[in-house]
Amino acid sequence: MDRNALKITLIQKIIDCNDETLLREIEELLQEVNANEPGGDYEVERSNSVVPDRIYSELEKDFKAYQSEEIQSESWEKVERELKEKYGL
Repeated sequence: MDRNALKITLIQKIIDCNDETLLREIEELLQEVNANEPGGDYEVERSNSVVPDRIYSELEKDFKAYQSEEIQSESWEKVERELKEKYGL
């Protein structure tokens, strides 16, 4: 399959896809791609982080909710005790 046919096939698959999680993963992958000009070479920039930016965003949102007491948390001692009781850890 030549490059242009592959591009068309990928675009069609993306259009037909209804899996939002998969689409977000594709978006995240493509955000790392730099295309300088049409027909030019592409470079993939990788960060050293294994954790995607969307996870950091979720953590930040949850932390703000925790600080404003919108969500409840449990003490580590309670969580540890429950894990030991339930799983013997």
